[in-house]
Amino acid sequence: MINKNRFINEINENFSALIFTYKNVGMDTLHYYYLDESELRRIQDVIRSGVFLLQTCNRVEIYIHGDNARDKAKILLKYIGELHHGKLKLNDTVIREGIEAIRHLFYVASGVDSIAVGEYEILNQIKCAMASAKKIGTTDRYLEKLVERSLKVGRVARTKTNISKGKVGIYSLALEKIKEIVENINSVEILILGAGEIGSKMSELLYKEGVKNVTIMNRTESKAAELAQKYGYKGIRLDLSKIKDYDVTISAISGIREKIELMDNKPKVVVDLSVPPLFNGNNVLTLNDLQDFSTMNMANRLEELPKIDKIVDEGVNEFIEDYMKEIQNEIISKMLTNVEKIREEEVNKAKKELMKRGIELNTDIEEILDIMSKSIINKGLEPVISGTKKMIENDERNYINFLITLFNYGHVSDIKTKEIKKQETTEGSGS
Repeated sequence: MINKNRFINEINENFSALIFTYKNVGMDTLHYYYLDESELRRIQDVIRSGVFLLQTCNRVEIYIHGDNARDKAKILLKYIGELHHGKLKLNDTVIREGIEAIRHLFYVASGVDSIAVGEYEILNQIKCAMASAKKIGTTDRYLEKLVERSLKVGRVARTKTNISKGKVGIYSLALEKIKEIVENINSVEILILGAGEIGSKMSELLYKEGVKNVTIMNRTESKAAELAQKYGYKGIRLDLSKIKDYDVTISAISGIREKIELMDNKPKVVVDLSVPPLFNGNNVLTLNDLQDFSTMNMANRLEELPKIDKIVDEGVNEFIEDYMKEIQNEIISKMLTNVEKIREEEVNKAKKELMKRGIELNTDIEEILDIMSKSIINKGLEPVISGTKKMIENDERNYINFLITLFNYGHVSDIKTKEIKKQETTEGSGS
């Protein structure tokens, strides 16, 4: 029988997450928590564990895997505070541990924790975040399994529930709000500030809506032109003094700290998706406003939450199995690596012995030695690997350590063997 509690205990000990979102630190200050690639690398050097960063316009979440993950989360929180020169409201930080950290990521992937409940964009954001973590080398195999499972949970949530029914994404909500305010969206001049992820998404939505009069502004004019050409729009260099010439402005740029005051209700409406918000004025809609708009339109989706709870619970149970299999794979991989070294050494000895006896080596002989030795190893280890998996499931640690030692050095002394058997017998009797 699988000792599931052992794996749950390990997960509780080895996983944690620092959570900064629009809910606990607010949209106006969330940008202070953003981390760049160099900071992420330094973070991993500090805690010496696997790190996965999920960073979007409404959340900064850092998932940790390693020994004593809770302690490392506290160390990391203090270090981030020092990195950002005391600008962070550290008392508002949410630290989740073990299964609760896993569960939180699954709810995020399901779209339940988003400003626009049920939005699809978060799945791609999680996927891209893991790709970045792999690229810079901050993650590990257990965090990769966690993210892989979270994406599956997110897809199941959208397949088996109506959580994402209708127009739910933050960008879709922005477009719907613009259409509420202007009489005819096809008769107004629209400006998009920024040609990044948000600007690209808004350009695509406007194009699908059939909107023609769109201009894209960007610091790098060539990037604006490239995006504009894709949809038949106009691309120009960033010049904030020109925004008064447009009826609608969608702001999706970052890095500007001083707010811009809008006068005389020009443009008619500004949807400010920048982080931090860039504009002040009676005609400005921010992410917080869109959150309120989303809340008023989510009554039907709230009915889906019990179904999401069940899907998340199933996902947690499946991740516990993923975790167990990953431990099995890691231990067996170590054993097989050591066995392969022994096999190669013995094959080389056999080749030298054949040469001593005057037998000339050729490709055929070397291939036969290779195939034969691998076959012997595979057949001989098959019951050992099967037994090792059961030992891991039953938490028979002493025998596991015994096997790793055996395959690491090629032998274990008789005294050591007796010690391990005696200890296992003592523990098994409950004395």
